[in-house]
Amino acid sequence: MPRNVLVPTDGSPLSKEAFEHAIDTFPDGHFTLIHVTGLRYIVLNDDNLNPEEKLTELVDLAERHDIEVETEIRAGRPSREIVTYSEENDIDEIVMGSHGREREPHGS
Repeated sequence: MPRNVLVPTDGSPLSKEAFEHAIDTFPDGHFTLIHVTGLRYIVLNDDNLNPEEKLTELVDLAERHDIEVETEIRAGRPSREIVTYSEENDIDEIVMGSHGREREPHGS
């Protein structure tokens, strides 16, 4: 049975890697890409913050793999919106990138 897979994205390379991993792991999955814009970051008419642009690369990637995806854009607290969406839409899996941090060398 196909899995309903939610892939949160912020437009970063880690989001792309997470989506590629989701495609490899769930090749028969039904995919939804979600982008959540924090309310404090919404600026009207600011093309750099256009939420649809955050999804474009991943939608293109899905097309190259001949996969249909749904997209969802929400405003609010990302963690809360992701969980709420997953509960409301019978999501089986959430696949997302982690945020890596480089450690500062000691003595710098």
